Amino acid sequence: MTRKRANLSVKTLARRLNAARALKGSLAHSNFCGIAKNDITLEHLLTNRSGLRVGGIDDEENQIQQILDSPMGGDPGTSFGFGYEPYILSVILQKAVGTDPLPFARKHLFEPLGISDMSWDTDVNGVYVPTGMQMAPRDIAKLGYLYLKNGVWGGEQIVPVEWIAASLQAYGNTGCGLGFGYQWWIYKFGAYAARSFRSQCCVVPDADLVVVVNQEPGVRAAAIEALIEYFIIPAAGSAEPLPENPEAMAQLESLIEQVGKPPES
Repeated sequence: MTRKRANLSVKTLARRLNAARALKGSLAHSNFCGIAKNDITLEHLLTNRSGLRVGGIDDEENQIQQILDSPMGGDPGTSFGFGYEPYILSVILQKAVGTDPLPFARKHLFEPLGISDMSWDTDVNGVYVPTGMQMAPRDIAKLGYLYLKNGVWGGEQIVPVEWIAASLQAYGNTGCGLGFGYQWWIYKFGAYAARSFRSQCCVVPDADLVVVVNQEPGVRAAAIEALIEYFIIPAAGSAEPLPENPEAMAQLESLIEQVGKPPES
C-alpha cells in the first residue's frame, strides 16, 4: 500500500468517527439501552462527557458489558468526568478498523512518523488499554509535532486537518478552569497537552514548541503545567542567555548524574 493510500485510510477512519451520531448499534450488546444512553455520541466519549457513571469493575472478563450497564449520572454532553470513555473508544476503534488496531496504527500512523519501538497492552478481553501504550519521549514528541503542524508530516497529510481542529476545541466546563478537547487538555496560555500518570506532551503553537515531560506517579499535572508556562516557554522565547544560577546548575548536574546511573538490581 502506498503512503497516499495509507493516508486515505486514516482519513476514511476519521470520517467514520466524525460521521457517527450515536453509539446505538456500534457495540454488539443488547443491554445497551435507555433513551439517554442511546444519545451518547462518539464526541461525548472523546470529550469525557458521556454521562456514564461507572463504579468499580468486579468482573474483568465482562468489563465491556459492565461499563455499558452502568447508570447515567446525567444527560450526555452536560457534564465532564473521568471514567471509562477511552476504553469504550478503544472497543469502537477495533470495530471501525475491522482488524487488530495495533498493526493498523503502526502502518498508518507510527511508521510514517518513524516510530518503531513502541508497545500497547491489552486486557483479558483483548481490548487495547488506553493507558497501556509505551514509547520513548522523542516519539511522543513526534505525535505532538504532528498536531503542531496540523497533521502534516514530511509534506504529507497524515491526519486530516479538520480532525485536528475539532480535537483542539474546548468542550464544556471541566470544573478545574481548563478546557478539554478530544482527550487533549486545553491550557489557558495557548497550549494544549495530552496527559497520563507518567508523562505529558504539551504543544505550544505560538512558540513553535513541543514539550515532553516524564514524571513519577503522584506528581501533580498542574505542577508540570506551571513549569511549562513560567519557565520553559519564557526560556525558549528569549534571545538572551539565562542569568547564571550556580545553585540551580548544581542541582541539575546532580539530577543528570542520578539519571545516568544504571538501576539497582
